[in-house]
Amino acid sequence: MSGPFQQNVTVNLAQGLHMIPCSRIAQLARETDCEVKVIRDEQVADARNILDLLMLKAEVGTALVVQS
Repeated sequence: MSGPFQQNVTVNLAQGLHMIPCSRIAQLARETDCEVKVIRDEQVADARNILDLLMLKAEVGTALVVQS
């Protein structure tokens, strides 16, 4: 079993994380056996939940942390 994963990322989509990329992220997260979180500042989103991801309001240039 692998150890924990953490990656800092910056949103580079001109429209930010809108419905389509959030849907794709959620789809990919549901394909894993582990819990995946996306964090913006103090706000934590379950990557399997599209609404959680949209609530991050991640615009272009937003710094996020992906954890699993």
